[in-house]
Amino acid sequence: KRMAVPDGDGPGVRIIANVREPLDRAWSSYRYNYVQPALEKARKGRVKGLEKKMPDEHYEPYLMTFEEMVRAELDVLRECFAPGGPGEVEARNKYGVRSWIQHEFERRDREGSPPLISPDEHCYGDRMSKEIPRPQWANMVAAHPEKIYNVKNLHLVQSLVGRGLYALTLEWWYAAFPAEDI
Repeated sequence: KRMAVPDGDGPGVRIIANVREPLDRAWSSYRYNYVQPALEKARKGRVKGLEKKMPDEHYEPYLMTFEEMVRAELDVLRECFAPGGPGEVEARNKYGVRSWIQHEFERRDREGSPPLISPDEHCYGDRMSKEIPRPQWANMVAAHPEKIYNVKNLHLVQSLVGRGLYALTLEWWYAAFPAEDI
């Protein structure tokens, strides 16, 4: 009832997007969702080959750097976003036949507009193994097996860059809701 607007007394409910500066958001997510859990895991002795209860500085060489994670993710996104890549194909296969969005896929095809892509759903892949939690880190695991890769909230760690590509998410909202409601 609090959200109800009497007839003629305003526009009604609106959808509001609240976003952060993408690089600051990625760095914050790296620190909060990767570094802190990885250090906690190491301190508790849950990382094979590492002594527990050591100062954080002892574990830092075993952490992926922000730059390593971003480079690995950019490689995945480059492939996913390529014309005819997994992002386009899988989004079309999953959503292109649904009535609420089909017209938008058709319009974009007709006008030559970029496709709708959902990075979280179609770009990152599933767990490969306990040692390689995501495909994007396979090369890093091969080159640096001593580093800590497997932490909780992998869905947040895998997409430091992708979750800051707000325009991709907003495209879906613009397609699904009238402009006056956003």
